[in-house]
Amino acid sequence: MMIKKLVHTALLSTLIVTGGCALSPQQVEVAPNITLPVKVPVVKNTVNVSVVDDRLSKVLGTRGGIYDKTSTLTIKNDITLAVKHAVEQALLKMEMQLDPNNPAVRFTVYIDKIDYSTPAQNYVTEVNINAVARAEVKFGDRVYHGRYQSTAKHKVVKAPSETKNEEIVNGIINNVLDRMFSDQALVKFLRSG
Repeated sequence: MMIKKLVHTALLSTLIVTGGCALSPQQVEVAPNITLPVKVPVVKNTVNVSVVDDRLSKVLGTRGGIYDKTSTLTIKNDITLAVKHAVEQALLKMEMQLDPNNPAVRFTVYIDKIDYSTPAQNYVTEVNINAVARAEVKFGDRVYHGRYQSTAKHKVVKAPSETKNEEIVNGIINNVLDRMFSDQALVKFLRSG
């Protein structure tokens, strides 16, 4: 009887421990918000914005845990539309006018990479994330190319919730886009017309 009780207790403990380490897939909503420099550059011109999702995989990474391969993290909404909206809002603050038909400036953002990883696979104590984006800005027959990257590490007590992961993912995208709009060579190029 005592052995049977011990076996049941051991089985129950194992189920609780492994169940606690099995993480579900998550989807996060991307809603970037670009922070412009304190002194917002004024660029009076017309612009058309397009965004290309050039990521090799639509999966950002895995959340760790015992079943690492199935605990994926993906984006719920259309990242190209979300980034386009943020870029357009930043350009409007710079006094540019949106003109999809006959713009003086064509501003294309390429999202090259957003990688999310947890170094310790079974028990999550850290989340690493990095993102890379490019800007290709055409003004007449001239073209400006810029590449922007951001990396962050987040120490965590447990695997982040969907809300926390949404904050982490939006934070890294914001950092990359902030770097883009802080690029003085890009601003100078936009003002050169």
